[in-house]
Amino acid sequence: MLENITTKRAVADEVTVCKSRWCQARGLMFTCKNEKSALIFEFGGERQVSLHMFFVFYAIDVIFMDKNKRVVDLKNNFRPFTAYSSGKKAKFVAEVAAGLAGKSRTKIGDRMSF
Repeated sequence: MLENITTKRAVADEVTVCKSRWCQARGLMFTCKNEKSALIFEFGGERQVSLHMFFVFYAIDVIFMDKNKRVVDLKNNFRPFTAYSSGKKAKFVAEVAAGLAGKSRTKIGDRMSF
């Protein structure tokens, strides 16, 4: 489960953690929208993260977290066939269906758990 500890609200019930380069490169490409799951990228250390939505056919929310799982950046309603680079360094990145970050009232500075 991906949960916002600060607001005590669930963001997603199911979590898949991507650690390999292949899993991170593939991400959500060619998948179907799932309102209950989160795809979480885990990097070796904190770094600038750039993402693209090529071949992802639905909008998502992206939650960027530091090594302490504190939210450092958010990209709500990340649209298909666009790109985004986080302004802050992150160790974890969670991709969830568009609207789920808002429903959980997630904002920068919140602590997350998964």
